[in-house]
Amino acid sequence: MRQDYGTPQKLDAMFKSWDSTWRQNPAPLTLVTRRWIDLVEVQEVAFTLPHDQLMMFFTDSISPIIQKRISVENTEIMKIESSVRQALSWLATKSNANMRSCLDNLRDDISRKRIGIDALDDSQVLTIQAQFLKSDLSWFESETYRSRYTTCVGNADKICDGYRHSCQSWQVLQRDVRVDWCLRKPKCRGSSSSPSNELLNSVASISQSRGQDHSGLRDELTKEFPAWEWIVARIKPDSFAWALKGHNVGVSQSSYHMLVTGMHCPTAPGCGKCQEKEHCVAETLRGGVSGQSVESAYNGCGGGYSGTRTIIGYRAKSSSKAWSLYPAGRSCILKGSRHNHHYIFTVAPGATRSIKAGKPAAADSNTTGVFVHVELTDEEVAPMAMDGSEVLPTDVGDSWSD
Repeated sequence: MRQDYGTPQKLDAMFKSWDSTWRQNPAPLTLVTRRWIDLVEVQEVAFTLPHDQLMMFFTDSISPIIQKRISVENTEIMKIESSVRQALSWLATKSNANMRSCLDNLRDDISRKRIGIDALDDSQVLTIQAQFLKSDLSWFESETYRSRYTTCVGNADKICDGYRHSCQSWQVLQRDVRVDWCLRKPKCRGSSSSPSNELLNSVASISQSRGQDHSGLRDELTKEFPAWEWIVARIKPDSFAWALKGHNVGVSQSSYHMLVTGMHCPTAPGCGKCQEKEHCVAETLRGGVSGQSVESAYNGCGGGYSGTRTIIGYRAKSSSKAWSLYPAGRSCILKGSRHNHHYIFTVAPGATRSIKAGKPAAADSNTTGVFVHVELTDEEVAPMAMDGSEVLPTDVGDSWSD
């Protein structure tokens, strides 16, 4: 390539020639830049200018070192700005006017600083460089901002000592694992709707329409209502019968019949494993499963919201169960089989006082179910204080008899 620096046009032609050939003939390239005043043509013009204008051609160059320092400073300020934004969303900030005001002022000062950084021109950078060479670091304020941030938040994390967040009884607390978790928007995981009879019917029907079996329905229930115990019975409609009476129940009658019940079990039932109640239920259903026999078991075995809350009985050539429960003796849902019949019953937790609840639902395989609209009790829908350490049902399993 012939070198000719005579005119800008020739310089452009040289570049294009190089650009079209260097890939085939690569060679190290050294590019040197110099000041405009080093050009003779520029000097001929510049030296005729007034002194103040001439001196503009002799400004100091900006050091890469100061460029890097300014870039690092901007990065540190952006980190503090992000921390301030997070802190303004904390529970502690919302409840403390002084902390909120302190953070607001710091946020505004940081915004002004960042606007100034974005608008820096060469002359301003040279001024910062001159200050830096004189050990004047007053322009670099990130450490000051960090110190102000620490002062603003102070002992904000102390609010987490003993802090509890309220969720519904069927929800669980989803919390940040860090120490100051309560500052970071704790959330309640689970459905915002209560597990009413109508909703459980709907969930069971939708699950079947998706082709899910009893285990799939159980998983849907534990996803939407993770803090409750759940059990699902799946019955093939062939030489079968089923009946139920109680609270928080759901039914879906499709290719298979699905029976669902669940409950909040914060403590073990007073009867522990409840052998006497189980014997009463099993023997009452001995003569056969029907709406009448389940009604008799409900009335004769302590049926009621504060006692034996729900009873489900069924027989079938083919049936299966899936559950998510606490261990035996801790669980409020009990299951078994006797006399070729299967039964499920729930017992109120031991601390449950006498509560006036709505009329229990009743249904069986031979008649239309009586699923009257029943709201959950005030005790069930009252928000519960949680800290994320709550123990959830751990006995998750299923059984098949197909």
